[in-house]
Amino acid sequence: MRTHRTDAARALALASLLLSGCFDDGIECADCIDDTEAPGAPELALSQASLAFGDLQLGQTTRESLGIGNQGSAELALASITVTEPFVARYDDGMTVGANSSSMLYVEFTPVQAGELTGTLSFTWNDPAAGQDGSLVEIPISASVLEDTGLD
Repeated sequence: MRTHRTDAARALALASLLLSGCFDDGIECADCIDDTEAPGAPELALSQASLAFGDLQLGQTTRESLGIGNQGSAELALASITVTEPFVARYDDGMTVGANSSSMLYVEFTPVQAGELTGTLSFTWNDPAAGQDGSLVEIPISASVLEDTGLD
C-alpha cells in the first residue's frame, strides 16, 4: 500500500529506508516500516531509596545491601561508584546488570565512635536519556552508634 506524501517527506522516508536496509526498488515496504523496533534500553530499579543501619554498637561491622535491578532490555552499567567515609562500598568492578536481571551492591560500616552518622552512596548508570555522562543516583545512608556503657 502506497501513501501520499510531500516530496520532502518522501525523500526523508526514502533516506530512512535506505539506511535501515528496508528498500525495494524505490517502493516502501509496509512490513519493514511497521516492524522496526527501537533499540533496547536499560531501566534502573532500586530495592530501596535509602540505607539505614539503625542502632549499632562500637566495633560492630554491619552490612546493608542495595538491590540493583534492570527492568529494561539492554545491559545496565554502573560507574563512578563512591560512598562517604566511614562507610565502604563492596561491589564487582565494572558492575553490570543484564536485561531483566538484578544484582547487589553492599555498604559496610564498622563504627569507631558513638553518634549519629550520615553519608551518601553515589553512582552513575547508562541512562540513554541522560547522554554520555549517564544519570547520577544518590542514596542517603544513616547509622546511629550507641555509647559503650561497659555493661554487658
